[in-house]
Amino acid sequence: MSAPLIFDKDHYLSLNSSRAKTLGDLLSQFRTQLNLQTAIDIGCGVGFFSEFLRSNGLRVKGVDGRGENIQEARSRHPGIDFTAGDAENLPTEQMGKFDLVLCFGLLYHLENPFRAIRSLERLTEKVLFVEGSHVAVTSLHETMGGTAIIATVSVHVVDLPTSSVAAHSVCV
Repeated sequence: MSAPLIFDKDHYLSLNSSRAKTLGDLLSQFRTQLNLQTAIDIGCGVGFFSEFLRSNGLRVKGVDGRGENIQEARSRHPGIDFTAGDAENLPTEQMGKFDLVLCFGLLYHLENPFRAIRSLERLTEKVLFVEGSHVAVTSLHETMGGTAIIATVSVHVVDLPTSSVAAHSVCV
């Protein structure tokens, strides 16, 4: 029997539970208002949040940079489209746009998080949730009057112009 994955350890499950509560709160606030139908989970690991999004009624695609994570995600969550991909170099034109783009627990692992944020923005049709260093960044596009909201996990909210999301998201 193989050793448990990091994603299955108690501290990680507890962290994901807290993240899921925050994500659930954000989804309940924006899902109906923005008519969210599709989602992509970038840095999906073994698919915890991909499944969470699907269980909330969204059509979901999961992307992770590690093939072994994708293989495990497929076995845990059949019916979700999982694929390997580099968050800093995603083929965004081929992938299309998604109503919701989710990126939790990934940016601090990357060599160039700004490149990844630009890819995430290109995938985003309506809303982008990015978490890193305990910060969730929410970008609401034209559907909310071109505003962007940056919210920490403690749900402190600040309004910014949409064009400044990439520049400010890591600096919060």
